[in-house]
Amino acid sequence: MIDAVVTRFGLARMPFGRDLPPSRLHRHRDCGEAAARITWAVSEKTIAMITGEAGAFSELRKIG
Repeated sequence: MIDAVVTRFGLARMPFGRDLPPSRLHRHRDCGEAAARITWAVSEKTIAMITGEAGAFSELRKIG
């Protein structure tokens, strides 16, 4: 299935694979604030909810 997607769209690789280096991710100005809030929630062992547009938080995978 993945090979079919890569072939269909003429991609050199899967664009959102786990092997994507952080340097290839888009840095939006709000990502720093989101990362700080997530880090705070983890350090305080509290509940947090992340909301946003579809795909808005794919960049945050590199935190974990």
